[in-house]
Amino acid sequence: VVFFIPFVITLLNGVGGYPRNYLYNFPLLVVFMATGMKKTGDLCGRLLKKTKASRWIALGLCLVYCIFSVNILFQEYYPSLKATTGKAYSESILKHSQPHDLIAVQNPQNYIYARKIIKENLTNILNDNRLSGFQLITPLNYDLFEYDPPPRRNIFSIIQRFWSSTKFKTFTLDKENKITRITNSTFKSLIPDKTEELIQWKIFRGKGDISTIKMTGAQDQIALKLKTSSENIMIAKGSVPGVVSINKPSIAILVWTVKMDYKEEMIEPNLSAHVTSPSGPQTIQVKMGRINEGMNLYLSNNDGILSESNWFLRSSIGIIPPGNYSFSLWLSCKKDQTLIYDEFRLFVIELADKK
Repeated sequence: VVFFIPFVITLLNGVGGYPRNYLYNFPLLVVFMATGMKKTGDLCGRLLKKTKASRWIALGLCLVYCIFSVNILFQEYYPSLKATTGKAYSESILKHSQPHDLIAVQNPQNYIYARKIIKENLTNILNDNRLSGFQLITPLNYDLFEYDPPPRRNIFSIIQRFWSSTKFKTFTLDKENKITRITNSTFKSLIPDKTEELIQWKIFRGKGDISTIKMTGAQDQIALKLKTSSENIMIAKGSVPGVVSINKPSIAILVWTVKMDYKEEMIEPNLSAHVTSPSGPQTIQVKMGRINEGMNLYLSNNDGILSESNWFLRSSIGIIPPGNYSFSLWLSCKKDQTLIYDEFRLFVIELADKK
């Protein structure tokens, strides 16, 4: 009875277990199957009063089972394994995107064939300080407003009342996936080249050291260094110069490079918006989510698991309603941690027009 528990659970609730649960039971099932065929043959032989009939009945049952199994394998199982080739999938993404598009993939299973394009586009965005749009790759029947990049926030829920997912321009990539253009091409860069050095960083909470250092081999010569002791954490705040006027619901896109020990965990940068309302000045924390979590991109030509570069290239997005804003960046540093940020890019890009 114990051996059949995994199968009973699957039959009752439709949830399968680990493959090893069934792999270890396979020899036992073969024994039971062979015994069942033998017993059935013996029973039929006695009923037919022919001693040799039991042998042929058992062989007949085995033959019927084999024919049935082969039919299932070739008619259903093997055709279900057929998938679009990675090359065709990548070419389809290139066809429906531009070199400065930020591309997010909802399902990590689809990272492998989109990774190279995503890294090249993100590097273009960082180097050229230019953005042409934001695109999201999802299954065909996926509801865009359910997109929840870490820390598991449905970032599009704020506009669900006003925007319908059927209004965005969508292109089919293969029989299972689509790519959706979420934005127009109109964007504003809030941190122009070289002006990130004008951001004044201050300790908002905790204790630690904030300094600028000269780097070799990085995008710029000046980088921001945050360091804490084993007893303290630190939150640093930096105000982005200028005020930006946003006339339509938009997406805020933050791109940054950070140097750290790849074994460490870090808290992603946060973005806050300061706005003047009739009731007075207000500060709003923008609901940001890091896209393509688990796809570690390195700022290096050798971008792979054996890469010697520890400059991580990352990005996050959030929704900004219309208004006049000034922005601030918030960086967190855990105990006994050193983080070096080389470059920040902050964009505001309009959501696609309603149709």
